[in-house]
Amino acid sequence: MDVNRFDAVARGLSTGANRRGVLALLAGVAGLSMREGAGRVQAKVADKFDVEEVDAVFVDEFLTEECGFEVTHTITGIVKVSTGRNGLTLSRFRLRHELIGPGGTLSFPDVGIDKELAVVEDGDTTVTTVMATGVLSLRIVIPGQGVVAANTGRETRITTVDTATGEFISFEVIVDSGLDRPLEGAALDAVCQALA
Repeated sequence: MDVNRFDAVARGLSTGANRRGVLALLAGVAGLSMREGAGRVQAKVADKFDVEEVDAVFVDEFLTEECGFEVTHTITGIVKVSTGRNGLTLSRFRLRHELIGPGGTLSFPDVGIDKELAVVEDGDTTVTTVMATGVLSLRIVIPGQGVVAANTGRETRITTVDTATGEFISFEVIVDSGLDRPLEGAALDAVCQALA
């Protein structure tokens, strides 16, 4: 994966728009190996599914900029992917995120299921429609304050990529139900204070 593409992935992860959507793109690249400490995703074939091991470490550009100090973001865990007779995939996520600042650490799970509903090649692009359930991007709990930022529940989203290069083009959520507390305003301030 080139540096620019990984930077775009990292920005997508940090904004909280949909971490799992970005991770699904990562997991789709079998045997992906990111250089210079960025992390890695490795594929292993199991009986009925592939297991993608995720172990990524990067500077969270969004939180670093918003908090005014460097925030490191780690993601570890597995994604189990199975393919149905129709060629569409079902991905089971069991990941752990950790945000590390100079004076504190916050961690949260990223668990649930993504089910491909359709994959359509349209000219130079591939459009994928996915229904996701569980922790969809983040669920940050600060002791004494409770859940300050979260995106959990169920959503249906459409992702468009360049078919030839795999370059991310667009992302749209068309159905969203569940808890949605963006990482902004008072929630962002609370996260920065917890990490300072």
